[in-house]
Amino acid sequence: MVFLHDPETGAAPLPGVLASLYRLTPAEGRLAADLLEHLSLEEIAERRQVTRETLRTQLKELFRKSGTNRQSELVGRLTAGLAGSLRRRR
Repeated sequence: MVFLHDPETGAAPLPGVLASLYRLTPAEGRLAADLLEHLSLEEIAERRQVTRETLRTQLKELFRKSGTNRQSELVGRLTAGLAGSLRRRR
C-alpha cells in the first residue's frame, strides 16, 4: 500500500489521525504510528526515552482498543483503518 501526501492539504499528523480513529490516548497514537514505521519496542523506547514496560502497557491497550491480539494483526488493522479513512475523505 502506498500513501501519497499533498503538503498543501494540511493533513493531521499520523498519531493524531490514529488516535481519533481508534479513540487512543496521544501516547498510544504515537506508539501506533511508530509501529507502522516497523520500529521495534526497543527502538521506540530509546527514541522516546521511556521504558519498554511503559510501551508494553500501551501496546496492550492498543490490542484491546483495536480488537487484535498480535502486533502484526494490529499493524494490519491500523493500515486498513487509515486506508478506509482516506477513502471516506474523497
